Amino acid sequence: MADLDDSFLEVHAVEDGTPPAIVILFGWLGSQSRHLRKYAQLYRERKCSTIHGMGDTASVMFRRNENLKKLGMDAAKEAIKLLKASEDKTIPVIIHVFSGGGCVVLEQLELLLMEARDAKEPKTGNQEDLMTLYDAIQRGGQVFDSSPAYLGVGAGIQAIAAGVPNRTVQLIIQFMFVVFSVITMIICKLTEQKPGAELHWQHMLDSDIAKRQGYIYSTSDRLTDYEKVQEVIEYRKKRPESKVTVKRFTKSKHCQHLMAHPQEYNAFLDEFLASIKEQKTEQKLLEEDPDMTDYQLGMD
Repeated sequence: MADLDDSFLEVHAVEDGTPPAIVILFGWLGSQSRHLRKYAQLYRERKCSTIHGMGDTASVMFRRNENLKKLGMDAAKEAIKLLKASEDKTIPVIIHVFSGGGCVVLEQLELLLMEARDAKEPKTGNQEDLMTLYDAIQRGGQVFDSSPAYLGVGAGIQAIAAGVPNRTVQLIIQFMFVVFSVITMIICKLTEQKPGAELHWQHMLDSDIAKRQGYIYSTSDRLTDYEKVQEVIEYRKKRPESKVTVKRFTKSKHCQHLMAHPQEYNAFLDEFLASIKEQKTEQKLLEEDPDMTDYQLGMD
């Protein structure tokens, strides 16, 4: 049973050799370590090191951003530790998030990274470490499964119903969430501030942490509005140097695309990792010969 204090973080480092990527996975509301472990295993089968975790139910639903930021920072520290331990200083980092629950954790991590990026020189030791992760994400990318989602009241109620199996606990959390949402909307109205859902959505549109992004979603998803996902995709595609990969399904439920389409899901991950490897190879060739043309890169 999912309760209000169910956060977790689990790390699996590659023991032999250099991983093609370090992957951070943030789960959906109510997801447990055993659920995310299945997705982490997909990456480990591809020799990647993985870090997977999720914020507690209360922090996700009631926007306890300090708790979410702590989880994001804890995941960042683990990734930085793995990056520093490797002799290869060009290892990319991929962040793979599920649903709105994973995105609210991602948002807090991105705010930390943006703060470090925009800080004046000289940066603190902590900011330098975060820049190490920032650069690695720039080399890697982000994968969005059943996300991003616009986190309105209706979506929140449905997410609780899907993520909290115990009916009694579910009703209690839904009631608390509605009361919290109404109070928040009143306060925002009186203070002329934007609601958290709008701020979160604007952040997901404007984020420039990663140029390479992959989106996996379904038109049959009843929790995440696929038209909103497509809005983000089209918005991101217009950006300079953006590399957007999309896999749209028509017959799979929320966060169940792997279960419904295992071959296509695996192929998507292979394609995403291959694009990172290709860019890494091109970058290495350019460092060896700065005068190399795009045509020559394509021939190699």
